[in-house]
Amino acid sequence: MTKLGAILAPGLRFVRERQLPSGEMLCHAPVGGNLCYCPYPFWSAIAYDALAFADPASTRFDRRILNLLPAAERREVPAMVSATRWRIRTYLASQEEADCTWRLHGRRSASRKDAATSSCAAEALLTPPPLDFRPAPSRHSGLLRRWLKNGSVDATGRCYILSYLSAAGEAAGDIPAEVLRMCRSDAEKSPSFWFAAARALNRAGSMEPDGVSCAAVFAECATEGNRTHGAMALAALLDLGHDGPEIRELITGVLSSAVNPAGWMWPTYALNGAGSAGATMSLMLSALFRASSTAGGEML
Repeated sequence: MTKLGAILAPGLRFVRERQLPSGEMLCHAPVGGNLCYCPYPFWSAIAYDALAFADPASTRFDRRILNLLPAAERREVPAMVSATRWRIRTYLASQEEADCTWRLHGRRSASRKDAATSSCAAEALLTPPPLDFRPAPSRHSGLLRRWLKNGSVDATGRCYILSYLSAAGEAAGDIPAEVLRMCRSDAEKSPSFWFAAARALNRAGSMEPDGVSCAAVFAECATEGNRTHGAMALAALLDLGHDGPEIRELITGVLSSAVNPAGWMWPTYALNGAGSAGATMSLMLSALFRASSTAGGEML
């Protein structure tokens, strides 16, 4: 089986090559039977978050990544990732509306304002406070709280909002209880929902695999053969602190799927009608690195 070390540097370069001059991660969607460029800031925000493990400028940088890189690339590759994330952050800032929201297809579009995009982009713009200082009130939290209250946001969007509020240090009630309530509801759940729910629980410091059916996460996210679904499933189970046999199976699938990204077909990584190969690769590498780190580097 291919090892993570063999695809890590090429995978991160693949992500960089899929970044547009604006800083946006390239996304595609079908238009009139053809696959066309489609602005989708959500995927840039997802890539920004996923790449933190390899960015020396991030508080979530993990130096163990250096052990997986060739000696000659231990400066170049992390510096490249840091520049990539900085450019994504600049792009997301340029897409923000005056009312602190983001549109589904970017500022130049007439698309609706989107809770998931707004929450993930706002989280990317958070600046950690200096040591021993409390974070300043977030300018994004007011609107996001109103979205939570008016009931117009679906369960996935609500999870992303709760994730943002936790990351900003502005908890809104009992976040884990609210997320678990949505997890236990009878409503149909998508891979994106499980990813967002596990992320919200992790941000809130609640790792309660007994409160969420990890078997359901695995079954609903990993069985469709979609690369993005597989990466989301692995990330979700890691966020939930799960260590069952599904982890090993997901690692095998995601690792083999991450090979030769230049040959990926769009339907194999599309999610909700749009896809970003760069963002999907970011999710894959982040999840695989976390899985390896959790096992002390033994699994990969």
